[in-house]
Amino acid sequence: MKYRIDYEMTHDIDFFFKYKGKYYHAASNGQRLPSFIDSTDNRELQMKIEHFEDKCEVIWSSYARDLLYEYDMSSFEFYAKRGFISLDRIVNQTLVSKIFE
Repeated sequence: MKYRIDYEMTHDIDFFFKYKGKYYHAASNGQRLPSFIDSTDNRELQMKIEHFEDKCEVIWSSYARDLLYEYDMSSFEFYAKRGFISLDRIVNQTLVSKIFE
């Protein structure tokens, strides 16, 4: 089943996919989800991932660490520790350059 459009547009939904052999976590930021995301499958996967053990160490730049607390990026750290490449939509190019200093 698909998420309702009004729900997608008003919620920051975590979703998951595999691309070229790598596993990704992404946050929707209140935007439309890719058409292949099924709400039932997505929720079931989220519940399963909750029980995964940490397998990676997450290393943050000093600026990114500040953002972790300022913007509550804890879900990105949570999924990254479980081996996912974690993505979010960032519009501010200055912010992007500071994260990767």
